[in-house]
Amino acid sequence: MRPRRMCHLCFLDALPGLTVCANHRSHARDAERQRHDADPLRKFYKCKAWLVTRRMVLAAQPMCTWHGGCNQPSTDIHHVIDAATWIAQHPDEPAERTFYMQENLAALCHAHHSLITGQAR
Repeated sequence: MRPRRMCHLCFLDALPGLTVCANHRSHARDAERQRHDADPLRKFYKCKAWLVTRRMVLAAQPMCTWHGGCNQPSTDIHHVIDAATWIAQHPDEPAERTFYMQENLAALCHAHHSLITGQAR
C-alpha cells in the first residue's frame, strides 16, 4: 500500500488523488468563486437579454459546433473571441450590445465548452 501523500501547503494528509488537504481545497474554491464574482462581465449573463440570446443561438445551432466534429446536442454558449477582448475591439458599440453579438457566439456541448474554458485559464 502506498503511503499517504501530504498536502503541499501544510503537513496534513492530502485528499485522495489530490496534492492538497480538505482545508486548502475549500480555500481554493473560495478564491475561484471570488474571482468569478468579481468579473465585471458577470452581470451580462444574469439578465433577460442573455437568456434570449442563448435561446436564439441554441435554436440556430442545435448540434455542437466543435471544429473536430461532434454529434452531441448543444447545451452551452461560447464566446469565440473572449468577451472582454471582443468588447474592446468594438469601442463604438455599447458593451451591453457587443456582449450579445451572435457572430461571436458558438453553441457547444458541455464537454467541449468545459474543455475550451479550462484551457483559457
